Amino acid sequence: MSTLRTVLISTALLLTAENGLAREINIPVPMEYRFIRSVLVNQLYTGPDESVRAWKDGKQCSYLDLDHPQISGENGQVKIQNNVQARIGTALGGKCMALVEWSGILQTFQQPTLDASGNVLSFPVTQLNAFDRNGQPLNISQLQSLIKKPPNRNCPA
Repeated sequence: MSTLRTVLISTALLLTAENGLAREINIPVPMEYRFIRSVLVNQLYTGPDESVRAWKDGKQCSYLDLDHPQISGENGQVKIQNNVQARIGTALGGKCMALVEWSGILQTFQQPTLDASGNVLSFPVTQLNAFDRNGQPLNISQLQSLIKKPPNRNCPA
């Protein structure tokens, strides 16, 4: 069966190359989600209880913490769900004053994508969902549209 799959993929690639047309081809590839989770926990979620401070300001008044990642697949994408704690604050009189604090669940869907050379695998976020602690969805449409917007190549990195 594996040989048949290889022949079919090779034929499809040759036919595409013969036509001289560049087009996207979707080929389902089985993924080992336990392995992906293990790599993420070992390299990224290295804090207590499988946590990571994904973002912070220089004053420690604002931050975004993620913990206990759950990884699975859905519709050909990698689905990552985390507990999240976020705070937006400001320094006032030498102390940090919290303006917004939130905890809930953050869920991302990421599309495994090979670059044009076929050598670099990336996982761009295609969808982001947020839920409160009771599992009720939050309206984050502005954040969704920001994620889907193509990067501005004129901005310095």
